[in-house]
Amino acid sequence: MTVRIFITGATGYIGGTVLTSLLEEPKGKYEIKVLIRDMDRARKLSEVGVEPILGSLDNWQTLSKAASEADVVINSADVDHLGAARALAEGLSKRGPLANGQPPILLHTSGTGVLLDHAQGRHASPKVYRDTVMKDIHSLPQEQMHRPVDMAVFDAGRSGKVTTAIICPPLIYGLGTGPFNRHSQQLPMMILAATKKGKAVFIGKGANIWSNVHVRDLADGYLLLLDKLLEGTAPVNDEGYYFCENGEHTWRWLAYEIARSLYTSAEIGDGRPHPVADEEVVDVFETATAWQVLGGNSRSRAEKLRNLGWSPKCHSLAETVDPEVRSVLTEQVKRAIEK
Repeated sequence: MTVRIFITGATGYIGGTVLTSLLEEPKGKYEIKVLIRDMDRARKLSEVGVEPILGSLDNWQTLSKAASEADVVINSADVDHLGAARALAEGLSKRGPLANGQPPILLHTSGTGVLLDHAQGRHASPKVYRDTVMKDIHSLPQEQMHRPVDMAVFDAGRSGKVTTAIICPPLIYGLGTGPFNRHSQQLPMMILAATKKGKAVFIGKGANIWSNVHVRDLADGYLLLLDKLLEGTAPVNDEGYYFCENGEHTWRWLAYEIARSLYTSAEIGDGRPHPVADEEVVDVFETATAWQVLGGNSRSRAEKLRNLGWSPKCHSLAETVDPEVRSVLTEQVKRAIEK
């Protein structure tokens, strides 16, 4: 029986990679609709058999209606858009049960920014969050990044009208396979900061630790979890929280790898990483959240996905830095020419 899926964020890095993975599944397994704002992109997606729904995350009625006509909603757009999450949950709640009797499914994308502390790069944290220990997840402060939307998704699951699951990736690396945005956020941010300063930089001592995952391994996690959710064999609702990681790094180490790669290709004149001055952090990384995101600890373990059979297969972060640097620089040149 064909499963009807509605995807938000399909033009993005995560959503685009998940979309291409879904399209590689046997024909007829899925009927896919995607939220899209741009007519040119809508036409391109139509050519590969995807039905575009014109609208944005701010269009409550559009989101609710599209969700009400789906078996599964994969929300991979703005993880902090509370209104969109609520609209999607509302639409699904109107749909009624699936053929197997379970409520329709909302698979929401969060991020391990929700785990961040305020280390400011000064130290590593011994705290590692495991998704099999849900009391640690449910006790996170409401003020944490992404937390308000996570809580809204949990609330939707408690209604009994929607089956919910949250997938929570860490730093994501590797080139995406989607038709549009193929780059992550944090690694290009570090690379571009290095080219801007003429040297690779990190915050504080760069001692803080993040977990990481390749984007294609992450997409495999989505598809496996989707299958298990449809089978009714995966933890859901208050237990439906899934990390997805395949290793860890300190930010000093990552800055060193970026410095090595850029120095080897003669893009910068210094092969060593350096701490960025406190007063320059926001300007260099071009985001107000740099102190928290690039300076905090965020350590997670994907025990639930591994228990379901997920096994990452792609290159490690260390093996991916060089091709990612080349791709980011090529994209930078392309954008400069287009201007």
